[in-house]
Amino acid sequence: MAYRLRILSLPEVRTFACMTFPAYRPLLGNGVLSIGAYSGSHSVGLALISPAADRTRAELLSLYVDFPHRLCGVGTMLLNHADTILARASVPILHTSWSETLPGASVFEAVIAKCGWSDPYKRMFTLRGDMDGDFGREVQEKYLKYADASCLPRKYALTFWHDMNEVDRAFILSKQGDPDWYEPCANPFREESALESANSLLLRKDGEIVGWLTVHRSAPDTLRYTDVFIRADLKRAGAVSIAMVTHAFWLQLAEGTPKLTMAVVRENEPLIRMFVSRMSCARLSWTWGAEKNY
Repeated sequence: MAYRLRILSLPEVRTFACMTFPAYRPLLGNGVLSIGAYSGSHSVGLALISPAADRTRAELLSLYVDFPHRLCGVGTMLLNHADTILARASVPILHTSWSETLPGASVFEAVIAKCGWSDPYKRMFTLRGDMDGDFGREVQEKYLKYADASCLPRKYALTFWHDMNEVDRAFILSKQGDPDWYEPCANPFREESALESANSLLLRKDGEIVGWLTVHRSAPDTLRYTDVFIRADLKRAGAVSIAMVTHAFWLQLAEGTPKLTMAVVRENEPLIRMFVSRMSCARLSWTWGAEKNY
């Protein structure tokens, strides 16, 4: 079967909306590269790519092939066409990420391997839980000591994010990009309008801010634990992050929102080990990444 590939115009791209995740549909025709595959006059596949503003890299947001045309090489053709376009534009790296829980994860991995991408590597560890179900009961039965903020090691204390003052705010902003602190892309103020007041927290040691937990409402019934940050040079960072996050779970129980999601960077090994070994009722998975250099 013959296929045609092309960069989609604005009128065309709207007919491909069902071929990407709902969160990405508003991006169609709005600064992203949309490569469509046709069989005759029928749309059969879409590769959606977001270039960085400085053109140092691009991100493959999604790759989709309609069911009757799978196993026909359409995914490979879409990625090869993207290679040609990005190489001509002198974009040096294309990267992507995906959850191992997606139904097509193994097929996607086979396609990118065929197209010469790097071996997949672990990026983020994801926890999903239901406070009205087994996860909430497990928190209450196994982690009673974290119900009170005094659960932290000596010299540490938690305060609510919404209680910070302008001096605190200026201090956090002044540390952006400093060694042992955070990169600009992890600015904790980046989604401040959606910040959840019930369990977004500041971590202090001897009164000085050394970390935070930011939480956002991603749906009426779901809280997203967005940033778990502790200054990198602190020796007890693992124990402190476990205490801070688990106390926030208790605060969520008191607030009443039933569901939560949380992504943890792979370097936060103590927190990941705790989730794997002690929170058997949570839904645990990895997000993987891969890239291709031109």
